[in-house]
Amino acid sequence: MRGSIFLMPNPIYTSENVRVAFQLNWGYSLFWHDAGPGDLWFPKLRELCEAAGLRILSHQLKTPTCSQFCVSTRPDVSPDKIPKGIKGRLQTLVRETRPNAFQRNYDLHSIGSTQREKVEHYVAGQLTHHAEDDVVINDSSVADLQITNPEVDLSRFRLTSHARYRFNLHIVLRFSQAVLLRDANSLVAVRKAIRSTARKHQHLLSRAGLLQDHVHLVLGVSLASSPLNVALSYMNNIAWMLGQKPVLNFTTVQTYLKRLEAKGYLKVRLESRSRIYSPRVKPRTVIRETVDDLVERLFAGEAMPLMRHLVEEKEFSADEIDQLRSLLNRLDGERNE
Repeated sequence: MRGSIFLMPNPIYTSENVRVAFQLNWGYSLFWHDAGPGDLWFPKLRELCEAAGLRILSHQLKTPTCSQFCVSTRPDVSPDKIPKGIKGRLQTLVRETRPNAFQRNYDLHSIGSTQREKVEHYVAGQLTHHAEDDVVINDSSVADLQITNPEVDLSRFRLTSHARYRFNLHIVLRFSQAVLLRDANSLVAVRKAIRSTARKHQHLLSRAGLLQDHVHLVLGVSLASSPLNVALSYMNNIAWMLGQKPVLNFTTVQTYLKRLEAKGYLKVRLESRSRIYSPRVKPRTVIRETVDDLVERLFAGEAMPLMRHLVEEKEFSADEIDQLRSLLNRLDGERNE
C-alpha cells in the first residue's frame, strides 16, 4: 500500500535474555618495527586489558619483531577490539622509548577446542548421527534440506587492508519441545532463514545441519561482528520465519554435552525419550589430547612457552614445587640412563 511503513518486529532474543556458556579464545600476532623491548610491560598490559573485557592468557616473542598473544574475550566483544585494545595500550606503555613501535599489519584467528575439519565432518553427518532418534522427521527430503557450500573454505585466511584473519564459529541452536519441527515445510522455513541471514550479514556459511529439534551452523564471520550478535541474528530470523514466537532453547548443559559427544569424549544411549551420557575415553586421554592441541595451535608445537607461562603466572604451593622438582629430577635421570 502506498505510503505505508513496514515496521520490523522487536527481537525475541537479546543479550539481556540469552545466556552464553562458552569461552572465546584468539591468537593475535602484533609486529614491531624492530626488535621488541622484552616483555617487562606484560603484567601491566594484562591488567589494563582485563578492565576492557580482553583477558590476555599468555604472550611470547615468536621472533624478535613478532609478539604472539593468546586472548580470551566475552561473547559480546567483536574481535576487531582485540588489536585496537592491545596495541593501543601497549603503545602507551612503551611510548617513551618506542614512540612509533608497531607495524600496521596484524594476524588474528579464532582458536577452537576441536579442529575445524572434525566439526564440519560432524555437521555433515547429522542425519546419520541421529538416524535412530525419534525426533528425526521420517522424510527422505530432509537430506536435501541440509546446507553444504563446498566453495566455502574456512581454512583460508581472509584479508583486510591491514589484517590477515580467520573468524570461524560453530553455533548450535536447539528448538523448544513445544515447537519441534514436525514437517518438512518448517525445516524449509528454517533453511530459508539461515540462508537469508548469512546473505544479509555476508557470512561464509560452510554447512548447516538441520534436524527436527536442533540446528548446527558452521560459518566464517567478519572481525566487526561479535559472536553473540551473530548467534542472535540467526535465532531471531528463525523465530520470525516460524511466526515470531520463542522457538529456541539455549540450554547450556545440553549444548555442552553434545559438543563433548561430537568430539568423541562421550557416548549416548536412548532410554525412552531421555539421552543418557557416559564417558567414552579416560580423563588422562582427554587431558593429553587437549594440551597437545593447545601447544600445537598456540605455541607452534613448542612446550617451553607454555611451561614458562605456568611457572611464572601460577602460584604454586611448597608441596607442588617439590612435586615439580621431583618430576624434573626423574626426567633428568631417565635421560642420563
